[in-house]
Amino acid sequence: MYKRTLRAGIIVGVVGILSMLFTNLFAQTFGTVSFDGTTAFYVILTQMHLLAAVGCLPFSAALISAALVMRHLDAVTVRATPPAEQQSGVKRAG
Repeated sequence: MYKRTLRAGIIVGVVGILSMLFTNLFAQTFGTVSFDGTTAFYVILTQMHLLAAVGCLPFSAALISAALVMRHLDAVTVRATPPAEQQSGVKRAG
């Protein structure tokens, strides 16, 4: 489970970074900063693009942190589990 979470966090982070890098190119090609009645679609598109970069990076950090915590808890649980012989309560003669 933590591998999928880590992979998703990395992908979301890369999308956020690429979105931030291409903001200027995007704004020049599709975006607009002024609103008039004919460009409502482009105003909404520009705002969604700008908010995506701001939202992707913290969400990416949260996913990666959660994946690391899950991996740590898996490792601690495996170390804390006693061997099968001790769990059954049967003692070996010898």
